[in-house]
Amino acid sequence: MDKPAQEWLRIQQRRYHLLLPGQHDLLHQLGLKPETTIAQAPAATASVSVAPVRAQGGPQGDEEGAPAVGCLSAVAQQRPLGVARLGQRPDHRAGFQRALEHARAWADVHGHLAVPRNTQQSGFALGMWLFSQRNRAKQRARQGEPASPHLGQLAAIDPWWNPPWHLHWQRNYYRARDAIRAGRGADTVGGLPVGKDALGIWVKRQCTLYESLHPDQQHLLAAIGITRDAARARVGPRNSRRLTTTPRFDTDVAHARSYTAQHGHLAARSREEHEGFPIGRWLAEHRQRARKRTGTSPQTRVLTSLDPWWNPPWSMRWQYAYHHARTHPDTPRAEKWLTAQRQDWSLLHPGQQQLLDGIGTSVGR
Repeated sequence: MDKPAQEWLRIQQRRYHLLLPGQHDLLHQLGLKPETTIAQAPAATASVSVAPVRAQGGPQGDEEGAPAVGCLSAVAQQRPLGVARLGQRPDHRAGFQRALEHARAWADVHGHLAVPRNTQQSGFALGMWLFSQRNRAKQRARQGEPASPHLGQLAAIDPWWNPPWHLHWQRNYYRARDAIRAGRGADTVGGLPVGKDALGIWVKRQCTLYESLHPDQQHLLAAIGITRDAARARVGPRNSRRLTTTPRFDTDVAHARSYTAQHGHLAARSREEHEGFPIGRWLAEHRQRARKRTGTSPQTRVLTSLDPWWNPPWSMRWQYAYHHARTHPDTPRAEKWLTAQRQDWSLLHPGQQQLLDGIGTSVGR
């Protein structure tokens, strides 16, 4: 074996615990096994820090679903050396149960599992482990696969351990819940805290955006006294107008309605114009705003009523290619693209599969 190959194998030994199961299988064929590689990984050390409070309810801590770096996922890049990928294979079940005990211990004290990524529990990297479990669950959901049965044990500890909204909202919610239960924020309007501190600002923001929140977020807020009526009483008639669309938007969306009537979708390219209106740039701006928001705005609901896939969770390049294939299915470009989608069918988002099935394209067709 030449020197570069030997050096490459030594690197795989050191980073074996960061690799994917398929990579493990390939290395096993070369004689590399877990018991010969785990000893190569040095002991992990990590420090404990507390995530800062974002008073306005904005993101804090690390974003879930961070992009991959190089050939390793973001989770693998930051996973401490020597920490295995627990709860994924039969030989990891004992490790998953040990991790679950740490999760229970944390929840018994704090009442939730919305922990920052750098949280440790009795020396165990609980935050990183939960981050990995959330990413794995979201990946299965994107691929249209059912949730792993073992994740039900996490849901039994905290039903909102992996919410469909940003985790920073969940952390702020628990801070507000604990503060309200402790009687902090004595100056109240309609029974809710007011003021310019973090609690008062966060509560006001939830009241202002109440109608655009996820129904389950509204349910959680109701449990701490922030009901629909209380929210309206808190923000008053002036701020309540923010919950509806603006006259400017109502004027601009008329162009979007016209474009949809003509083309059947809202997948306009960034430089495209319609009736002299920069429809492509306007839609791009609203997509960017929608991706930064927590919950659904009135503007987003209007655009979704025109085209359910105006802001898809995949790239707009795929959406452009789809509409070209839908309207020009017999062109060589469309035929080549549709063939590629059939070949990569299992890798597509369920929504992409649904769109393709609607134009007669699936694995066997």
